[in-house]
Amino acid sequence: MNINRAMLKADARAAIRQSQTSPYLTALIYVLIIYVLGILETRITGVTIPYDVFLHALETGNTDYLMHLIQQQAPGPVPYTIGTLLSLMSAMIGIGFTIFTLLVYRRQGNTVGNLFDGFGNFFRFLWLRILIWIFTFLWSLLFFIPGIIAAYSYRQAIYILIDNPDMRAIDCISASKNMMKGRKFELFLLDLSLLGWFLLSAIPFVSVYVFPYTNVTYAAYYNTLLDINAGFGQYPPGGRPYGSSRYSGDHDDLPPWEFKN
Repeated sequence: MNINRAMLKADARAAIRQSQTSPYLTALIYVLIIYVLGILETRITGVTIPYDVFLHALETGNTDYLMHLIQQQAPGPVPYTIGTLLSLMSAMIGIGFTIFTLLVYRRQGNTVGNLFDGFGNFFRFLWLRILIWIFTFLWSLLFFIPGIIAAYSYRQAIYILIDNPDMRAIDCISASKNMMKGRKFELFLLDLSLLGWFLLSAIPFVSVYVFPYTNVTYAAYYNTLLDINAGFGQYPPGGRPYGSSRYSGDHDDLPPWEFKN
């Protein structure tokens, strides 16, 4: 069964209009938080070299002096640790925004506070991110194309962990691979159809409009995959909240992506 992109996007726009909390306000707060965290990380761990000094070193070929300046300003263990923590905070806020947009699509209660929900399962989300990066990197060593295919295989893993917070990260990756069998090109086409929006997000504050639309669309895609896989994952207004167990009924021993019609 192919997924109709036009209907998917229309449903996403309808969900945004019906959201309890403004997705655009939430996106604005999200962007501001990420921006501030990024500035702090750059200030703490960044290396600042005056432009004239940098240009002179290049013109004279005195790269040793340039390297000496970089080594002098290299962050120590404490600034590096703080910078890493700020980067992890940004990642968790990003997951929180994904949680928010999933709730928006499902027409469930949502607040700006959902931006911080990722911290509630911090280590499992972190380990999932690390595993996805490792597996994608290893596939990329074979060739560029296998790396891209692997990345598409793992795209639903975050959503699966959101819905199943006690699930092992490696199982979320396996589940995502099963869900994406035969659908990687379909998701690629969805990405292409949203490419213009991603390009527009380079304009300051346009991302406040783009992020809710694209993220709710991807949440709609994930939810539609659940519906296709044995009719599981249908969320009427006021239905099952994210994070509750999906293992129910006569299939307690099987995860939802293995349910059979």
